[in-house]
Amino acid sequence: MRAMTYDKAKVTARLRENMAAHRDKVLRSQEVYQQKVTEELEHRLDQAKNGHPVDPGFLQHFPIPQDYTREYERVIDRLETTDDKTVTLDDNEFNQYMRDEWDWQARFTASNSTYLAS
Repeated sequence: MRAMTYDKAKVTARLRENMAAHRDKVLRSQEVYQQKVTEELEHRLDQAKNGHPVDPGFLQHFPIPQDYTREYERVIDRLETTDDKTVTLDDNEFNQYMRDEWDWQARFTASNSTYLAS
């Protein structure tokens, strides 16, 4: 499909909504991540203090939550610094900005889903 023109204010508003939802997921993921890692570290410390071997690779089971807020901010900054009242989006940009379907979505879901399910 050809690129189409959209009202800049509507695109910016949608990006802000999507960014807020993304940020909420990030903060919830980080909170659960910190809780789980802290609990596991305390457990491993107890094991070590009691003379049990501790596998140092256990942290690989706790992927660090990813945060792509800067991606939203970058696009919003570009839109807010232009005097144009409209913006032309191709299919890929429309899917990212309006439908919140970014190329990093799978990585975000993989790193954060464990913590969002809690």
